[in-house]
Amino acid sequence: MSPLPEADAPNRARENTVRQTTLFIGMLALSLLGHGQRSGVEAAPARVLYLTQSAAFPHPVLPHSEEVLTRLAAESDEFDVTVSHDASVLTANTLRQYDVVVFFTTGELPMNAGQRAALLSYVRAGGGFVGVHSATDTFYEWPGYRDLIGGYFDGHPWHQDVAVQVEDTHPSTQHLGESFRIHDEIYQHREWSRDTVDVLLSLDVSSVDMRARGINRDDADFALAWTRQEGAGRVFYTALGHRPEVWDDTRFQRHLLGGISWTMGTGHHSPTTPLRTSSPPKRRRPVGSCCSTASRWRRGEATTVKTALTAGVRSTGRWRAWPREATPSPSNSSTTSS
Repeated sequence: MSPLPEADAPNRARENTVRQTTLFIGMLALSLLGHGQRSGVEAAPARVLYLTQSAAFPHPVLPHSEEVLTRLAAESDEFDVTVSHDASVLTANTLRQYDVVVFFTTGELPMNAGQRAALLSYVRAGGGFVGVHSATDTFYEWPGYRDLIGGYFDGHPWHQDVAVQVEDTHPSTQHLGESFRIHDEIYQHREWSRDTVDVLLSLDVSSVDMRARGINRDDADFALAWTRQEGAGRVFYTALGHRPEVWDDTRFQRHLLGGISWTMGTGHHSPTTPLRTSSPPKRRRPVGSCCSTASRWRRGEATTVKTALTAGVRSTGRWRAWPREATPSPSNSSTTSS
């Protein structure tokens, strides 16, 4: 066989270089893949949509609440918060981008029938829903929302320091002991029943004047936080959060973060208290029995809030496979407070 011409030598050299480079890239990719499998690939943070639109009474605390929740998200490294002031952006496509939707709202929000159906479908398919304070003062003309959140606001007979009893061990309450005291606006609710929710916190009525004006319940049952199941999704509601001081209270911050974490499916609920949409009412503690340990919980107690979230959150990758598409229009939402 005749030897190849000398002119082909550069071509052969280039071919060898290409083969060696390709082999090196392939081996590097395999090495990195193996390292990722051994050390674990860090999942992206979960995404939380915080809606603070007021179609009725605008709570002055809303801007401060946005600042606090955004800061807590940044400190935790476990979830990102997008703040929106416009419920009209809540379409099926938008909801798919988020792991949890949080409402601190009032009134009849601008959501058409299709958007309302999309919100219910989102939760029933596994999306998390969190209501804060006046979220129960919302959508009185939409019974499906009442069923979702668990009841409607029916006045606030007290705005004072009260004793709160902890009725259930839950990621949002496990740091609170048997009871605690807090100064806040205290709600009562109508079209609400223990048959359809799992009560976490309730007012100790021995700490308030039961002759106060505006009391409408005749059973002395004033739940302040609860959970329920909606299809495959989890719902958490807390009636606390009216005052800026409450949002600055690390106990409330851990309470809210624990609820958000739980709706994502990452918090661990007490095995003795199963999730439910209906069940016999739970036995309540006798009035005043919850306050024996209230003095242990004082405002300003030094607590690392990050621990409250990360204790129940290890990986966001297993939460859900909602596709993450384009975010809402910047004109309708922001990632900072307004």
